[in-house]
Amino acid sequence: MVRRLIPIKPFHERTRRTLARAALLVGGIAPLVLVGVMTVLFWSPAYQGYLKRSWETRVGSNLGVRVRAGSLQWLAPEQFRAENVVAFHPETDAPLVKIPKLDGLMTSQGWSVILKDPVLDGEQFESSLQLMHDGFLCKPQTREMMLAVSVPNGLSIHRGGEQIRLGQIELWMRPTADKSSIQTKFAFADQPFGEVELQVVRSHSPDDLSTSFEIVSPKSWIGIENFHAWLPPMRSLGANARFRGVLRARWGVEESDAMFQGDIDRINLGDLTGPLGSVLRGDAMASIERLNFSDGRILFAKGKLQVAQGLASTAWLRRASQWLQLPSSWESQMRESQNIESFALGIELSPEGVRLEGLLPGPSQWPPVAVKLEQGTLCTPKEVVPMSHLVAAFQSPPAGESSVDLNAMRLAAILPWPSPSEEGVEIKGEGANRVNSSRITRRWEESKVR
Repeated sequence: MVRRLIPIKPFHERTRRTLARAALLVGGIAPLVLVGVMTVLFWSPAYQGYLKRSWETRVGSNLGVRVRAGSLQWLAPEQFRAENVVAFHPETDAPLVKIPKLDGLMTSQGWSVILKDPVLDGEQFESSLQLMHDGFLCKPQTREMMLAVSVPNGLSIHRGGEQIRLGQIELWMRPTADKSSIQTKFAFADQPFGEVELQVVRSHSPDDLSTSFEIVSPKSWIGIENFHAWLPPMRSLGANARFRGVLRARWGVEESDAMFQGDIDRINLGDLTGPLGSVLRGDAMASIERLNFSDGRILFAKGKLQVAQGLASTAWLRRASQWLQLPSSWESQMRESQNIESFALGIELSPEGVRLEGLLPGPSQWPPVAVKLEQGTLCTPKEVVPMSHLVAAFQSPPAGESSVDLNAMRLAAILPWPSPSEEGVEIKGEGANRVNSSRITRRWEESKVR
């Protein structure tokens, strides 16, 4: 049986026009109207306010602060601009930093922002660093990606009537579930010849909840007062003390390590010897070849101390020279205090004891000269001085020679006293330093790659 196909009759002209109008409306005009409506809704004050609040919440949650922006404008789907941004302390609600203008770009790898002329409140500087540690470094991140921050015109830090100006700053914040890190490079405006690199790594491993810190500044001087909050003993160096070089430190749950190589300048000898009655006065400079700390105790130290000019207590110098076994020459009639004409002393601390080396020129038949005074000269011995003699030399004057006062107890607590190794053999001098220095370096490298 053969089926016959029934031909379809063409639509009437009016029907075809109606269908064409409907197709044009659905396929052309309706999407155009929909896009227009969505555009109006997107740029409406209500939705823009919602986007601004969401942006503030996300940034504040990631950094651990409260963020408010005067305005937020989306220039493209992944590009935004914020103005009059202020970050507040989450507890005290004090303003930490003010940013007049912020341009940002979001990519698959993370955020990249450029800050224009930010101003940091110097009174909240320590709080800002603590918040970055607690709110970002110590919090494992599973959603946020890398944040790259650039400050091309530098940063101003206002503290009272003083203003500190930093040059161009580059900062990277890398959050992961295993570790979080902050790395930055900057230069001081008054020291544009040298760049400072700073990196902080926080491990989130349950077996190693530690924070590693590294600062590299081979040319630029950094004020030690910036570290007073974390290292209170550094206050004894004086308010104007500064350093340059390499500083590495690691804090764990039960142990800590630190290593320093570099120079310390503008050391106030009056503040340093304050517990002794400021028996030395003047400014000094220390060149540290190597300094290793572990759990608050010096493992090994080697360097030299230089004083261009100053004032010294004659009575204390004579008593200290006796304890340190320093060959000395004194005039018969001496004043209570006398001028320091030159001072250059090499020092090495190890579990073996104290090695002193004078670095000043003197008569060929004399031992190495360390201190030239107005009315005396101090030389250094060839023998190693016992650590107990160093503690006795820095006892406070009122204490008897056989007693140990509080100042001497603090000194004794950080010195590298001899201790037997696990095999029962005492490791001394350079050997002890190599063992502990390599341990500190190894732990730092492991924290960076973990």
